Amino acid sequence: MTIEQTELLQHALIGFEAKRADVERRMAEIRLQLSGGAAANQAAPKAKRRRRRKMSAEGRARIIAATKLRWEKWRKARGGKKK
Repeated sequence: MTIEQTELLQHALIGFEAKRADVERRMAEIRLQLSGGAAANQAAPKAKRRRRRKMSAEGRARIIAATKLRWEKWRKARGGKKK
């Protein structure tokens, strides 16, 4: 085989591989439609949801008290009137 023929065959192979990938993607879409979306659920693992931390009423009250204290100090430093 000549170099030109080898290059031609290599380019043809690249083109056919691209077409094959496109056909396989389309086949996967059709399978998904036929199965009603069940294949998508199996193929893609679900991300774990992070659980929110619960704060006790006591902890919330401490945060509120500390915030009020900080605002009170800030207002005093500014010379503003208290609410």
